[in-house]
Amino acid sequence: MWVLLVLVLPCAQFFRMGRPYAGLSCILLQLSLVLWPLASGWAWIATRIYHNDEEIWAEVGRRYERVPGNGLPVSIAFGAKSKPIEGTLIDLSISGAAVAVAAVRAQDVGNLATIALPGAEVPVGGRVARLLPAGVAVEFNQDRRTGDIVRGVIQGIRKSGKA
Repeated sequence: MWVLLVLVLPCAQFFRMGRPYAGLSCILLQLSLVLWPLASGWAWIATRIYHNDEEIWAEVGRRYERVPGNGLPVSIAFGAKSKPIEGTLIDLSISGAAVAVAAVRAQDVGNLATIALPGAEVPVGGRVARLLPAGVAVEFNQDRRTGDIVRGVIQGIRKSGKA
């Protein structure tokens, strides 16, 4: 698909890749039919580099291994004074968790969150990193206490055979 787009309308490929200035420069090249092959070649090379970079980041994009949560029950509270909401664990890593919850608002992104993880004696804190279609992604506080608690929960999930 992208090959046809590069040959017929090279500037559109730059806009698809999120490079508007390159797209505008490519439009200037396309205005002259003589320079159209040059614009197509530039878009071809840029697209190949873009796809190669995507593959590399897909391989090294995660800092820590994620363990499937398999729907284990958790409770999450948004902010310091909010009432905990029941949810299920989608996945878990040392750096954060994805939690499926019903009541999520866009304004919760960036706010503090506290999660009571299964098997943990105390809840762990963090901040809401982003909204998911079925819940939220929470980035944990990066301190030793939180890391120890989350490592213990991950070990418990693995030992129970649910990972």
